[in-house]
Amino acid sequence: MLQKKSESSQAIHRTTETSVETSKAFHVIEESIANVINEVEVIIDGITLINNDKNKVVGDIENISAITQQSTSSMEEIASAMEQQSSNIEYVSESAKKLEEIAIDLEELMSKFRV
Repeated sequence: MLQKKSESSQAIHRTTETSVETSKAFHVIEESIANVINEVEVIIDGITLINNDKNKVVGDIENISAITQQSTSSMEEIASAMEQQSSNIEYVSESAKKLEEIAIDLEELMSKFRV
């Protein structure tokens, strides 16, 4: 009976030791999970910052694109106005030549009437 008591005591002691070791292992696992959760939260925060920066860059690019389109449109309008002015200058030049020819013809006609 003493031997059974001793065996029971040893079994209880081993069970207690195993329980303590299991508790320690679960504590280590709990700390590891908490560390992983913290690291995931840091990664999520980093991704959120990157996403916000990306959105800002996309907005800036859209603004640049809009300004570029406006500039292109303005340049096309300026080019069209310059073509129109060039055409008008050509018309005025032709008109001036015709006027000069008319003046010469008029001068010749008036010279016939002079005594």
